[in-house]
Amino acid sequence: FTGRTAEQDLGLGWLENVHPDDRQHATDIFLKANERHAPFSLDYRLRRHDGVYRWAVDAGLPRFDREGRFQGFVGNVTDVHDRKHVEDLAGFVAGVSAALAELTDSVSTMQKVANLVVPAFADWCAVDMVDEDGECRRLALLH
Repeated sequence: FTGRTAEQDLGLGWLENVHPDDRQHATDIFLKANERHAPFSLDYRLRRHDGVYRWAVDAGLPRFDREGRFQGFVGNVTDVHDRKHVEDLAGFVAGVSAALAELTDSVSTMQKVANLVVPAFADWCAVDMVDEDGECRRLALLH
């Protein structure tokens, strides 16, 4: 998936594949689990071999030898990018639906919608409405 060798990713080398914005959180969770010899599970963006980041779930269970000494973790990393995208979209739709349900005036409601769009799905958002006279009126603009 990442194009790296197992040797490159041993120890903390795998963190080089984690998106810079997610790296500290991933490091903290992993080191805390390592210190406690406890299971862990976390979501982060993982860099694919072509440089594209995709959401992944990383889960590990501690492994012990016959004498009970901690030997590290065994686990897996699962690509959940498509699921995460659907969850984000569902959250966006729920937020827009809630904003529309509170419709008191079109300007404030469309501003709420623009606030949900940026930065979740766009860098900027303009909401225009055509009135009964055929005139186009800008209700919201956010960037």
